[in-house]
Amino acid sequence: MKGILILAALVSAYAAGAAERLVYTKTCGESVSKVVYVVEDRPDGKRLMKIDVDTQHTEQLLDAQLHTLYWHLVDRAQDSDVLAELHDGVFTVKGVLRGRAVDRSFPDEGTPWIQNMGYVSGKLPALKGSEVAYECFQPSNFRMRQMVARDMGVEKTPNGEATLVKCCPAGALSKLWSCVYLFGDNGDLVGYRAVEGLPGTPLTVWTLDK
Repeated sequence: MKGILILAALVSAYAAGAAERLVYTKTCGESVSKVVYVVEDRPDGKRLMKIDVDTQHTEQLLDAQLHTLYWHLVDRAQDSDVLAELHDGVFTVKGVLRGRAVDRSFPDEGTPWIQNMGYVSGKLPALKGSEVAYECFQPSNFRMRQMVARDMGVEKTPNGEATLVKCCPAGALSKLWSCVYLFGDNGDLVGYRAVEGLPGTPLTVWTLDK
């Protein structure tokens, strides 16, 4: 009996720490690279997410509601190593961004902090057929942006139908930039589209590898 209990505990611990790995092909003009997501479910109900995009590595911790608790960005090529945290209603941002020291804090305004809506969008029941307000840090300057994610319905893709979510800044800035996430029936991100630069910059596209 004791052996059965130990085995059950080991299986439970393994399940809690199981990691999901998603790999995407990223294209922008003639440039092609890989994006790797690794998401680990922790025993405390939180999720640890690690993402590698080109020279950038990020790590963030999500609570049970998939809201971000901290976000750590490291990009040696850009001389950047910055940690943003939310604790007791206060955001702190510390580190080095493009060679310049960053050290500031400001109060949370109460909007859910979702740093990666692409991963979260397919797992938010409140977003289905509607829209969700959230906030996230802009990676280029680590300034907080108020955002809106909208369910735009279903789009046909070469790999079948996917739900499309459009994200843009709240208010008048919504006309300046937006991105599109696509997720499958299981809630996983299967695609992404956005112009990540000035007008004329080629469209950046992510496609989930099979």
